[in-house]
Amino acid sequence: MRGAPDYWADAFNRELGGPGWPPGLPIPTLDDGRIEIVRLPVEEIRRYVEALRECFAFTNRQAERRRLEAEARRNELAARRFDDEFKKAQRFLDAEFGPSGSTGPDERST
Repeated sequence: MRGAPDYWADAFNRELGGPGWPPGLPIPTLDDGRIEIVRLPVEEIRRYVEALRECFAFTNRQAERRRLEAEARRNELAARRFDDEFKKAQRFLDAEFGPSGSTGPDERST
C-alpha cells in the first residue's frame, strides 16, 4: 500500500467497521503503508480477503471522487489566480499607458 495517496488511506480507514464490514471479522487499519490485521483465525481468511476486496473497490470509488473534487478545486484556484493577475496587469497598463478598452481575458480583438 506504499505510495497510496493520503486521501485513499483516509477513505480506507474511515469506511472500515461500518455497516458494510462483516460482523465478527477484525477491522483492519492502514498505517504507514501497511494493513494491520489482528488475530485472524485461519478459517476466516477467505471471508476476510473477500471483505478487503470489497473494501478496496469502495475505497477506490471514494478516492476517485475525492481526487476529482480536489482537482476541480485546484483548477478553480488556478483560474482565479490567473484572473487576479490579469486584472492586476491590466490596472498597471491602464495606469501607465491609459485605458485600452479591454475588460478581461475573455475579450479578443478582431
